[in-house]
Amino acid sequence: MSHPLVTIIIPTYNRAAIIGKTLDSILAQTYKNWECIVVDDGSTDTTALVMKKYCDTDTRFRYVSRPDTHKPGGNGARNYGLKLAKGAYMQWFDSDDLMHPNKLQAQLDLLLVDQEAGVCICSGQKVEKETSRPLRKNFEEDFFTQIALNSSEIMTPSLLLKRSFLVKHSLGFDEELYRGQETDFLLRLSQVVQRKELIFTDEELFYYIFTTDSKSKKDEVYDSRFKWSRAKIYLDIVTMSKERGYTHIVAKSMKRVIRIYFSALKHKDDATGSYILKRLQPVLGKEFPVFCRQLKWVAMLQKRIPLPTLKLRKHFQKKVSSLLSDFAFKE
Repeated sequence: MSHPLVTIIIPTYNRAAIIGKTLDSILAQTYKNWECIVVDDGSTDTTALVMKKYCDTDTRFRYVSRPDTHKPGGNGARNYGLKLAKGAYMQWFDSDDLMHPNKLQAQLDLLLVDQEAGVCICSGQKVEKETSRPLRKNFEEDFFTQIALNSSEIMTPSLLLKRSFLVKHSLGFDEELYRGQETDFLLRLSQVVQRKELIFTDEELFYYIFTTDSKSKKDEVYDSRFKWSRAKIYLDIVTMSKERGYTHIVAKSMKRVIRIYFSALKHKDDATGSYILKRLQPVLGKEFPVFCRQLKWVAMLQKRIPLPTLKLRKHFQKKVSSLLSDFAFKE
């Protein structure tokens, strides 16, 4: 069996205190033919010193800085790493997570046996403080549904991909997004991948370290960039689900869109609110002009008179559910 080069791409920002554990888990891989590109997104701590030690010790490590040609954030760093990659297979990873020693070998073996496959998806363990649990997986469902309903916790580290597959479909990360980049990537992947090109394995081959500075814990403070990103993703899910005739996913995602809309309304985030309304009409068709006008009216009134946001949100969520019951879906 051949031993193709695997490129591991890790974006990082101010992770000097913990990135060493991630790199040690890569050094411990049973599969040895890899290169690891760490792309710094503008760290102000001692990340550079930590990386110098690893690069001096093992030439398979490369440490680079994200150039201005890519936007700040993990997405820009990931895309730049892909440009530099030399491997035939790509493994995006995060600078605070850990690889099981057999991760690369186990997934690569599956891809090498099945020449039609371009993507291998594994499971993992979620680690928080002193506890851990297997990531949720429902690999029997169709891939799109797993992503749209989050019935499987598929993350960036879950994936090992053929570079040729990524190039063929021009897949990368959306640098406009500030939140949900994994979901966005996976949704676009679900649009182009055929079932025969997908391999799932129940093996738990990485450890997702849930820390206090994880993005997952930053939702308590309102951030318009995060809300816009979430709105885009849920509206994309609505569009894709409508095309498939998945009425239950449309209904669930629309409720989340309405929740984000009223959150934006409450925090006077006009840009996100306007974006949602702009996308609702063409996506949801002729049944919704009156509905959208009512939302606009509420938004205008809210600027003058404080309204009971929670009650209004629940009212419109109930209304959208009623409208969806008569929605003309594509068969």
